[in-house]
Amino acid sequence: RPERGNCTLFTQQQIENWWAYEETRKLGFWNMYSPQAQEATGLSKEEYIFCMKNYSALKKEAEFPD
Repeated sequence: RPERGNCTLFTQQQIENWWAYEETRKLGFWNMYSPQAQEATGLSKEEYIFCMKNYSALKKEAEFPD
């Protein structure tokens, strides 16, 4: 994971949650809309949905920090 600079859009925790989501997604075991995928991430339902709704922006921030 790249080092993060000063993020203004998301908190460090939200970025860490995205990484949990992304690592689960890359495994390819589950449809990411399934409850099993959410359970595999270890995220709460609210955290999981936030990652889904903000996926592109979180990805950009996580992979290309300032």
